[in-house]
Amino acid sequence: MDETDKRLLDTIQDDFPLIGGPFHKLASLLNISSDDVIMRLKRLKSDGIIRRIGAIFDSKKLGYFSTLCAMEVPPYCVDEVARIINGYTGVTHNYIRDHDYNMWFTITARSQQELEKVIAEIKENSGIEELMELPAVRMFKIRVRFPMSDPASDVKTQEPQSSKKSSASEVILTEVEKNIIREIQGDIPLYLPFETIADKLGIEVEELLEKIQKMKVQGTIRRFGAIVRHRNLGFRANAMGVWVVPDNRAEEVGIKMAAFPQVSHCYQRPVRPGWPYNLFTMIHGKSAGECEKTAKLISEKTGIKDYCLLYSTRELKKASMKYFTEGD
Repeated sequence: MDETDKRLLDTIQDDFPLIGGPFHKLASLLNISSDDVIMRLKRLKSDGIIRRIGAIFDSKKLGYFSTLCAMEVPPYCVDEVARIINGYTGVTHNYIRDHDYNMWFTITARSQQELEKVIAEIKENSGIEELMELPAVRMFKIRVRFPMSDPASDVKTQEPQSSKKSSASEVILTEVEKNIIREIQGDIPLYLPFETIADKLGIEVEELLEKIQKMKVQGTIRRFGAIVRHRNLGFRANAMGVWVVPDNRAEEVGIKMAAFPQVSHCYQRPVRPGWPYNLFTMIHGKSAGECEKTAKLISEKTGIKDYCLLYSTRELKKASMKYFTEGD
C-alpha cells in the first residue's frame, strides 16, 4: 500500500461519505480521481485488506439479544465442535484462545428464548455441558479502527466516553427501514452505491440517505464504513484482556481502559464460579509485546493488578450478523 491507500483506509474506516456520489467526495479529500478511488478500493478488497464496506449495527436497538460464550473443548474435538457452533448463523465470531477456556464465540438471536435454545442445542450436540455465558452488563467502548497513515506509536489520551448499560431500548423500525438494513448490512456496491440500493428498494436516494443518517443519530447504526482484516494490516496480535475489578470501581476503571486507542472493545460482564474477571478489553498490536505493553500501561493507569491476557491463536469464524432475514 502507498500513502494514498493508507489515507483512504483511515478515512473510510470511520466515516464513509453518506451522500450521493461518495467516491467524488473521497477523491476530493485525497486529491485523486473518483475512478482512482474505486480502483484502489477494488484492489484493497481483492488483496484481503477490506472485508466489506457497510453498516455496523447496535443489535439491542434492533431488538436482538446476544452473549459471549466460552467452552473448554478438548483439542482432539475442536474442529467438530467448531463445525457445530459455526453452523448457526447467529454465531458471528468464534476463536481459539490460549486458556483452559479455549473456545470463545458470540451468539446473537431474535429473542432471549431463541438464544437459550441455541445454547442448549450446542451443549447437546457437542456433548460439552460446561458452557460459560458472559452477556454484557455495561458497554464502555466499541470502536474497531486501525490507524494507517498516522499510527499511534504510544498511548495517547482521549476524552473518556460515558458508559452505557446494556439495556438499550429497541428502536421501532418501519418496513422500509428494515429493508434498508438488509441492504446495507452487507457489502455495498462500488458503482453508484446509494443510487443502486435506492433503486432496488423503490425509493428516492434522498430518502435512503435521510433514513441512514437518522439511524446513525439514533445509535441504531454504530458505524458506517470499511471493515478491515486487521491481521493483513500488520496488527497480528489480538489479546482479550480480562481484569478483576471491584464492582464499586467498574465504571471508573472501564472508562479509563476505554480511553486507550489500542483497546477496540471494553465491556463489563458478570463473574462466574471459577471465573472472577468482570472487565474485558480487546487489545490489538503488531506483536504480543505491544499488547503486553498496553496491558501494563492500563494496569498502571487503573491500579488493577489482577489480570490475564488471552491471545487468539486461531480464527474459526468471523462474519457480519444478518438482521431481519427470512426465517430469523
